[in-house]
Amino acid sequence: MSAVAEIVTMVVDGYALQGWQSVRVSRSVEAAAIAFSLDATNPAWSAEAQRIRESALVEIVTTPDGAIGSFLSGGGDLLCAGYVDVYSSSHGPGPSRRVAVQGRSKPADAIDCEPARHPTGCVEGQDLVGAAKSFDEWGLEFRSDVDLEKVPVIQRVPGEPLFGTLEREARRQGLFLMGEPDGSVLMTRGPAGRAGGGLVEGQSPLRAFQVHDSQRLAFSEVVVRGQQALGTDDKALRQEERAEDQSYGRRRPLVLFNEGSSPPEQLGARAQWELRRRNGARLTVMASVATWRDDAGALWAPRKRVFVHLPSEDISEDLAIQAVEFTQGVGEGEGAGTIAELTLVRPDTLGDAEGAAG
Repeated sequence: MSAVAEIVTMVVDGYALQGWQSVRVSRSVEAAAIAFSLDATNPAWSAEAQRIRESALVEIVTTPDGAIGSFLSGGGDLLCAGYVDVYSSSHGPGPSRRVAVQGRSKPADAIDCEPARHPTGCVEGQDLVGAAKSFDEWGLEFRSDVDLEKVPVIQRVPGEPLFGTLEREARRQGLFLMGEPDGSVLMTRGPAGRAGGGLVEGQSPLRAFQVHDSQRLAFSEVVVRGQQALGTDDKALRQEERAEDQSYGRRRPLVLFNEGSSPPEQLGARAQWELRRRNGARLTVMASVATWRDDAGALWAPRKRVFVHLPSEDISEDLAIQAVEFTQGVGEGEGAGTIAELTLVRPDTLGDAEGAAG
């Protein structure tokens, strides 16, 4: 898709705030909240815009410049629904005024704060979505696109934010907690879907790229050790499962200690998941793309596969989008233009939706 500027609108209490000179929106498979920052100089906003300083829910919507069906006529794509964390303004010299806002999607407060209303801090016999809903006091939406196991006990640690509890259990099950534009949280693993078109060296929309191949992220063997809550024999107290990559030429073992209580088969599945994920993460391609959208007109999104052809680096394969950062700046020089920065990894880095831990 050719380079096209985006019209970005922040909606608060039904009022549309436009005219942003700088926009940055970031989302990742590994982040439960989408982050945003926007700047405007001399904004011609009404007094109602002050609601962004009063913990009002905001939505950030984007529409390709010149597209039929602008935001004001009901079109556009939702980038983020959440809250402003920081508002700042600077005045002068003269009558000039610059306003900047930073924020995150709806899970932000549950990432920062611990639940204070749950009577016991303990949930029994529920899967991770059920546990999240039991602990939740922010009205968040949790869902999963993979089968989840029922966990005998999930116990909160005093002082631990809600997402600290959920992430600890998610690691054990080989899950990611991914923030969605509508403010919900998806519990998932593995790539999903395909971006339209591909990224080819020397061709639009690929502007520039970096390749990182780090041996420090790769391991020849993963050992997962743990204990079960019930039982006193060696099978319960001295659990150990291994996964090996016979093709890796160096001796690099990684030992992990399992969170919670798991039977041996789940430790083995986690060892396989960690080995695939970490060895897949060896290769990272950072691609700077001159559009927020793929060839099908959809916004770049985490988990989608995209074909990448970089002959100078001997790369010609499907990679998965791990993270995307949308930026837009007016004027010229650094930061100007409408750009998507894609972090691309081998699909194994995101796990296998059918065969990962859990």
